[in-house]
Amino acid sequence: MFLLLLNSKGDQIMKKIAACIAITLGAMSTQAFATEIKSGTPIQAGNQGCELLADAVSINLSSNVFGAYNCVKDNNTIRVATCHKAGSRKSGTISCAVVNVIPGQNGGEDTVQWNDDSCKTTDDTFTSKSNGKGFVASTAGGSVAATSLDAFCDSATVVDALIK
Repeated sequence: MFLLLLNSKGDQIMKKIAACIAITLGAMSTQAFATEIKSGTPIQAGNQGCELLADAVSINLSSNVFGAYNCVKDNNTIRVATCHKAGSRKSGTISCAVVNVIPGQNGGEDTVQWNDDSCKTTDDTFTSKSNGKGFVASTAGGSVAATSLDAFCDSATVVDALIK
C-alpha cells in the first residue's frame, strides 16, 4: 500500500534501494556465478582467480570449446564445465553420475549433486535434451560426466549454469 502512494521521485528512490540490495546480495554470494575459462589465459591463485589454487593454472581448450570454473572456498571445491559448439545435439541416454559432493554442515549429511536432477543412483539413466551435452567435473569427488545443456553451446554462459 505504501508503494502505491509514492510519487515518481519516491519510486526512483525505491528502485535505487532495491538495486543496491540486489548488488550487495550478489556480491556476498560465493556460489552465485562461475568464471569463463579463456583458453591459455592463466587462472590466477588467490583472490585474483581461485583462492584454492596455490599456483596459477592454464587450461587450453580446443577450438569452439567453451568452459567455466567455480571455486568455492567454503567447501574446498573447484568445479569445471565444458561444451563444444559443434557437439552432438541428438538426444540420447546418459548414465547418472555424481559430479559434486558438498560436505554437510555441523555434522549434517553431505549433499550429493548428480549430472541430472532426476538421478538417484549410478544405476539410473536419463535422456539428454536436444540442445546438446556439456561435461562437468569437481574436485570434491565424483567423476567427469555428461549432462544436458539448457541452451545451445555458443558461449561460456551455457556451461556457467551447470556449475552454479
